[in-house]
Amino acid sequence: MRLRLRLPPPLRPPPDRTKPLFCIRAYSFSSSSSAAAAAASDDDAALRRSLSLLLSPAPFDAALCRETLSRVCPRRLERLLLDLGSSLHPEPALRFFSFATDHCGFVFTPRAYALILHSLFRSNLASAARLLLLRILDARAAVPLFLDDPDHWFSEIIHALADTVPSSDSPAFDLLVHLCCTQLRGRGLALIAFRILVDRGLCPSLKTCNFLLVSLVKSKNLEDARMVFDQMQRFVAPDVYSYTILIDALCKRRNVEEAMALFSDMERSGISASIVTYNALIDGLCKRNMLKEAFALKEKMVRISINPSIVTFGILINGLVKLDRFGDVELVLTEMEEIGIPPNVVIYNTLIYGHCKMGRPTEALKLRDKMVAKGIEPNCVTYNIIVQGLCDAGDMKQAEYILDEILSNGMEVNAGLFGSIIFWLVTKEQRLDCAVRLLGEMLLRNLRPNDSLLTTLIVELCKQGKHRNAIEIWSKMLEKGFGVNITTSNALIHGLCESGNIKEATGFLKSILERGIAPDRVTYNILISGCCKEGKICEGFKLWDDMIQRGFKPDIVTWNTLIHGLCRLGRMEEAIGLLNQLKDEDLVPDLLHAV
Repeated sequence: MRLRLRLPPPLRPPPDRTKPLFCIRAYSFSSSSSAAAAAASDDDAALRRSLSLLLSPAPFDAALCRETLSRVCPRRLERLLLDLGSSLHPEPALRFFSFATDHCGFVFTPRAYALILHSLFRSNLASAARLLLLRILDARAAVPLFLDDPDHWFSEIIHALADTVPSSDSPAFDLLVHLCCTQLRGRGLALIAFRILVDRGLCPSLKTCNFLLVSLVKSKNLEDARMVFDQMQRFVAPDVYSYTILIDALCKRRNVEEAMALFSDMERSGISASIVTYNALIDGLCKRNMLKEAFALKEKMVRISINPSIVTFGILINGLVKLDRFGDVELVLTEMEEIGIPPNVVIYNTLIYGHCKMGRPTEALKLRDKMVAKGIEPNCVTYNIIVQGLCDAGDMKQAEYILDEILSNGMEVNAGLFGSIIFWLVTKEQRLDCAVRLLGEMLLRNLRPNDSLLTTLIVELCKQGKHRNAIEIWSKMLEKGFGVNITTSNALIHGLCESGNIKEATGFLKSILERGIAPDRVTYNILISGCCKEGKICEGFKLWDDMIQRGFKPDIVTWNTLIHGLCRLGRMEEAIGLLNQLKDEDLVPDLLHAV
């Protein structure tokens, strides 16, 4: 039977609800006499009968529900529900809880919810149980709880689950840890829950403990993972997966000694290591340049009939390549061929990378040809390594040729390789058309050129009079959603001014402002200088006013430019007047102005 859990929806409390999410209520009773005690006992019996009816499969009686809830406080109702124990049926219970919270504003205790949760598991209704526990744990779900101490709400919920658990291996604990690690994104909460449970002599299953170990290791909480590993052994026996999780994490931290000690503990416990365990250890040893120990471990694998995989050999080859021991690499490759494990593209990429790193791109290209001859297709990683190696070795022509080959095959290229070759084309070869073409390929692949490269290209384009190309590149960058900094924009404005395109340069300032790029003092100085060189002193002073209006105080360069512009036009009185103003600004005029 599929149940629908009707609880208040997340982030939307039901109507007429003014109670806080976590609350503490006080209830008082006036009489303490034996007569009152007897009356209370009779009342308990009547309440049990009412609750039994409300929690039965019979049609729901809303009036009886309201009348019953008016006679109990949350703690008393919790006690009555505990008396019912395993006779609690989940579907009527959910119906009762939903009506009580939605229509009566009743606030249940964590233990009351825990009782329903356990009943859902008893009835194999895991999905409903998951939803209920998630709503209780997630404060955004707005499920109110009656708590003793709202500051420690999470601990109180865990204790409630432990207090009401029907058996020590309840699936509720597994669900709790999984939700904390995944839905609530709180491995800290998972750790709190785990500690409380083990302190109370309870523990999640081995599978869940391993899941928690993986979560902690992924979040780089190795110390906490080690604590969980030590504590779980009081209740469940770790398996090879448990050990391998920690061994791999220790090796990744380069703590190979502790990893080997844990490996020895595992063997003493009678647990056989898997090939994954061996690979993790061998990788850790290779990363520490302990190649002798790594190969010894590989030989041990063979002795106990665990065949090394291509991953094992790849790890060993990577370790040898790092130390430039290509002679030993050949021995490993021969061994692989003898046992029928041909090298794959990953191993070839490792070898190619090693040669490139050692400044031998020619050897890398030979390996590329060899793998093609063997029917192994180079991938984008292969080509990126080769092109980078050629760039590092200064063989840019060959790098450009390989890059074109990559592009023609539709493979991915990283932005750094594009940048290296474009920069070479611009600064060394002056082949701007090729540079612009490659930049277009970059943008087509949504790769952003760095600011330095972009500025260099625009400067060189402007020098060669290719302002239209420069403007198109600037516009395409913005169309792609890539920001263009003001330094690059200033380079373009400077290029336009140098070519006498003052009107276009001042219009470009407007484009910059419209695109949300903030100009700086340099922007205005470039434009004012361009106007003065063209004899357009009035436009220069308009830019001066705009500059001040935008909060930029003219510097000595600005003053020099305008004074020089006035002098060039023979307007000496105005120039002298401006020079006097300059002195009032506490700026020192240069020798040119004195003359």
